[in-house]
Amino acid sequence: MKTTEPYEVLAEILRYPGEDFPSRLARCRETLGPEGEAAAALATFADCLAPLSAAEREELYIRAFDMNPAGALEIGWHLFGETYDRGAFLVKMREALRRYGLPESSELPDHLIHVLPILGRMEKAAADSFADACVLPALEKIVAALEKKSNPYEYALGAVRSFVKSRHEGFAEGLANG
Repeated sequence: MKTTEPYEVLAEILRYPGEDFPSRLARCRETLGPEGEAAAALATFADCLAPLSAAEREELYIRAFDMNPAGALEIGWHLFGETYDRGAFLVKMREALRRYGLPESSELPDHLIHVLPILGRMEKAAADSFADACVLPALEKIVAALEKKSNPYEYALGAVRSFVKSRHEGFAEGLANG
């Protein structure tokens, strides 16, 4: 059986913060461990959020993702915009949620809180391809948008990007060189 927990806990830190957010972030940091780029980015994220109240964390989340279209967490929007292709992508993501037994939420199926657990359940070759073609290009756009806003969530998304790269990096290079 595959280890899906790192994907699950990373998805949890991308949910609306709420009162339980500190425990979700602590679990994510514990699961990923103290080493590596993802862990360093999570440590910085945690340090930035530690002095903030729940209301201040919520405000940061809203500014990062809800009031900033370039920071939207729906990867299909970054890949396809508001086109028919995005609609087809949403249908495929909803099918993937069902296939892997994942619950839907009020978020669209291409939201990272759904995409990451799907990625963690996919077979390695399919996950590498999906990460290379869809997840990493969207994450690059989201991280770039947040860096311009000086919002601590840039570190959370940087951790997600680093983790996904560490698990799925080299897929495209392997095809090109193989």
